[in-house]
Amino acid sequence: DAQDRFPAPCSQCSGMDPQPICRVDPSFKRIRNQLIPDDSFSASPALSWQLVPEIDPSPVPISSSSQLAEAIWPTTFSLGSVQISLSQATIIFDEFFAYLHPQCPLFLYRREPILSHSQDVFLFWSIICVASRKPALDPVARVILEGVSYSALADEVKKAVANFGIEPPRTVSMVQGLLLLCEWPLPASSQRDDRIAHYSSMAIQAGHQMGFHRPHYAHEYSSWFTEQPPRPESTAGQERTLAWIYCHINGYSIASIHGLPSLVRDDYVTVEVSSAAPGNTPSWLARIPQKAIDTLRIARLDDRVAQALGDSNRSPSGQLPGPSTTSLFNVFSSELNELERNITSRDPVTMLRWHLCRVRLCSFELQSKPTPLSAATRALAAMDCYASCMRIAEAACTMPRDEVARWPFSISFGYSIACICLIRLLSTEDGRLLDMNAALTQISAVFRVASELNVGEDGIRRRFNHLISYSAKDAHTRRLQLGVTTDYEEDSSSKVYSRMGL
Repeated sequence: DAQDRFPAPCSQCSGMDPQPICRVDPSFKRIRNQLIPDDSFSASPALSWQLVPEIDPSPVPISSSSQLAEAIWPTTFSLGSVQISLSQATIIFDEFFAYLHPQCPLFLYRREPILSHSQDVFLFWSIICVASRKPALDPVARVILEGVSYSALADEVKKAVANFGIEPPRTVSMVQGLLLLCEWPLPASSQRDDRIAHYSSMAIQAGHQMGFHRPHYAHEYSSWFTEQPPRPESTAGQERTLAWIYCHINGYSIASIHGLPSLVRDDYVTVEVSSAAPGNTPSWLARIPQKAIDTLRIARLDDRVAQALGDSNRSPSGQLPGPSTTSLFNVFSSELNELERNITSRDPVTMLRWHLCRVRLCSFELQSKPTPLSAATRALAAMDCYASCMRIAEAACTMPRDEVARWPFSISFGYSIACICLIRLLSTEDGRLLDMNAALTQISAVFRVASELNVGEDGIRRRFNHLISYSAKDAHTRRLQLGVTTDYEEDSSSKVYSRMGL
């Protein structure tokens, strides 16, 4: 073993005393001794035997042309007990990209059923599920899709997401699928069964783990630095950034709906996207839709309003005192008006998000304790809140029913909130000078539209109408008490302080 121990002496020399100089050439390679074959074990015809049993070899299965075609070009897709044909999947994808995707542009290019199913199974079924919530608009397509059960699809998709808790995949398509299920949620019979907040938190966590918030250093979040994420300037890289933008939009929206602090906060991506000017956009944001940029700007302002006015660590309820709320209301109101002037994509859905943001800002001022110094500001807040609520309610009644039925949940939630805010506003001293008859007429119209659209919806969505009815009865009682109850503290049976603007 001199070669292994060099420059130390070999094992034999090391064990001798006195130790001699080891003169074995370290470059010498020992040649293995060759075994001399024994003639007694030579092959003999008499001693030979067959090692393989004498059976006919089994034939190799050969796929038929139809089986090969099915593998390359599938005609059916299955998820648990649900099965749809290629023609049905194609129609559903057409419906999604024609009517749903423009309201929430989460993809930079259109997906096709076969390629999507082969690459992103969960995303494929998420698109199928959300696009099946309402009947197809085309009569011919409606006939073809008769066998597709939305409730069965929703149950299977719920099971697929539940499996992510055991072995969560880290893919962009998983995040995109979860975001779709947040904007067009699965059926829920109770608040406990509503999965929107859970799916949103899963998408945000997965985005963080994959480095969506650091697109220029995404390789540091890959497995052992071995995977090479796409460059931020590439199409795949910008789709990751777009998914992260909608993680923030969705997170802020869900926090607003529940009146809770958001799970996400500003980072480099959201700040850069919001400050990007048309015509001067960095290359890694070149293909991001302007609608997504405008929506993010509105969502960020909405969250900053909620954090500043409703999440104070100096108050048990989180709400700021009246004087502080009034001063910040004026600042945020000016910023909101400036944002409205700079919105490029002035489509109805984007503008409805802006009006919802203004309603929330005004609600903070109107639910604070009135003081003589805040009278003018409260009057302005009441007028702004009234105008935005009427605009939201008017949009729900005048836009085509099929379009309203396909609004994302963050928008469809808005017309119910607008009705409740109008009812609440008209029952207070701040709403005495507002046009009550026009508001009640609009509320009645929205109630009829919502009743029509909520047919076949889940329990939570159907209960919005019950909430509007309850608010109307409560407001009537409160309005009768105006002029009788003068103590602010006594008039607080229906007030909410800690739910951040709701």
